[in-house]
Amino acid sequence: MPEPPDPIDTAAAQTGTNVTTATANAYLTNPNIKGPTGSTTNRQIGTKKIFDPTTKKTYDIPLFEQETKLSSGEQGIYNTNVKNRQALGNLAGTGIKNAQNVLGTKYDYSNIAAGGSAGDLTAPSYDMFGGTPTLTDSYEGSSDFEGARTSYEDALNSRSQANWDADLERKKNELINEGLRPGTPAYNRAMDEVTRSVTDARVANRLASEDITRSRVAAARDAAAFGNTAKQQTFDNTFRVTDANNQLDDRQLNADVTMLNAKDADRSQAIAEQDSIRNRPISEIMALMGGSGANLPQAPGYNASPLPTVDVAGLIQQDYANRMGQAQAEQQASNDIWGGIGTGIGSIFKLSDERAKKDMDKVGETDDGLSIYEYSYKPGHGHDARRKHVGLKAQEVARKKPNAVARGRDGLLRVNYREALA
Repeated sequence: MPEPPDPIDTAAAQTGTNVTTATANAYLTNPNIKGPTGSTTNRQIGTKKIFDPTTKKTYDIPLFEQETKLSSGEQGIYNTNVKNRQALGNLAGTGIKNAQNVLGTKYDYSNIAAGGSAGDLTAPSYDMFGGTPTLTDSYEGSSDFEGARTSYEDALNSRSQANWDADLERKKNELINEGLRPGTPAYNRAMDEVTRSVTDARVANRLASEDITRSRVAAARDAAAFGNTAKQQTFDNTFRVTDANNQLDDRQLNADVTMLNAKDADRSQAIAEQDSIRNRPISEIMALMGGSGANLPQAPGYNASPLPTVDVAGLIQQDYANRMGQAQAEQQASNDIWGGIGTGIGSIFKLSDERAKKDMDKVGETDDGLSIYEYSYKPGHGHDARRKHVGLKAQEVARKKPNAVARGRDGLLRVNYREALA
């Protein structure tokens, strides 16, 4: 296989061709020109040596000059323009002498009204507003309705208890006077009637206590709501009054600031007008000097032929790619040799269990799709752990060609390469 070309030699050859092409283009694209207003002549006046540190070559680069000549008519116009500019320059010189008197006079703004002073402003004294109103958030029965109801029920029962006891005692005496003794059925029935009447009265007291409690809770709630509304209205009124007073203070301050800015604007305008009057002679002189400046010679334009660059880095990279391709081709040849060796090892089973290997890198495939790996054996399997090997993985062979795999006494899988590669 032939060796790739040296990229430095290739770059040197390309650079030399580029220099020659650029030189030829410089002559081709810059002809001498003649016209009704004059002529332009391009000619080589020498060379400059350029050293290329990459290729170690020295190249002669031609140097050109360009000369423009006006026709007699155009030359007369040009000479007249030069005289006019000289006249403007002389006039500007006279104006400078006259302006010196103006520049020697100090600025005097004493006749201009003074601007506004921040010291004349008075900071507003804002009215401070107190905290929020304290609103009523609890009232009778709002948190313990049952407790309030029970207290009313107890009061009603307590008021009626003496009458209930008297009725009970009176009924006992009546029954005894009638000849009924305690414990007899007739006596017990009569006493049950008295007890039921007391129970009915207690139930009525409970219902009455609920009505009383609801009524008092509603009254207390309404009173609290009314009080809170009154407090909030008082708070809102006070806030609006305070805010209105503070806004009046703000408007007064803004009016004072507006007046101050107006005074400053009047003074600035007056100073600008006075400065304009003072600077007008200077502006006139600058205008005259601008029209009297010397014009530099201008060439019609030289078409420089750019020198293309040589991609040395690209050439080196391509050289690397060429050499890498050569190495890969040699590796493929080695793989072909390996395949022949694998075919010729007969029916001997070779240890190929992935559990016995390390640093496995896939480097290719067989024709039937089995992966080929580069690897080293782990210590303890009868091989130098530092030596690299190339082969198959027993677990993958077992899935495609189980007859080519056997398990050894150590429990690890081995491959019959003759059968696996058949």
